[in-house]
Amino acid sequence: MGKANRTVVPQDSTPGRQAITKTLKWVGGVTAVLSLVFGLHQLTELVSGYRQRDREVKELLSTSKMQQQAADYSAAWNSLEQADRLSKGGREVRAAQESVAIAWLENAHVNPEQQKFGDITGKVVPTLDRAVSTAEEHGRPIFSPTSAGLNFFAPATVFQDRSPTTFTTGR
Repeated sequence: MGKANRTVVPQDSTPGRQAITKTLKWVGGVTAVLSLVFGLHQLTELVSGYRQRDREVKELLSTSKMQQQAADYSAAWNSLEQADRLSKGGREVRAAQESVAIAWLENAHVNPEQQKFGDITGKVVPTLDRAVSTAEEHGRPIFSPTSAGLNFFAPATVFQDRSPTTFTTGR
């Protein structure tokens, strides 16, 4: 009786095993530090890439605004398409697209020998449709192109007189 249950922990007294254990601890520590450094590097690159894209998008938005003010709606639209690809559908870009789309339709001057009204509407109507559906989902007031007196799908016979035609919203 009197014998206590003891757990015997083997001790490696050989110098070779102690050296291997110490080396493995160092390798584990260095690996952890390197993993942390590489992770921080990846995070830095991710943030840097985001900032660069954000700068490019803001530059394209600024460019499109100047182009819109100069009534160069086609160029403004192209700038916004580039910004949309970079921002992957950002709200600010979509709002600018909606603004250009409305202004372009309000101030459209079409020369039937160079361009048809359908060329413009083919570009902007999907954006306006998206704006209307988004507004409906969020319960905001809706811009309705048809309520403004625009006929997006006017037949090509409108351009028979071959003279430049101005389309307005009837405001």
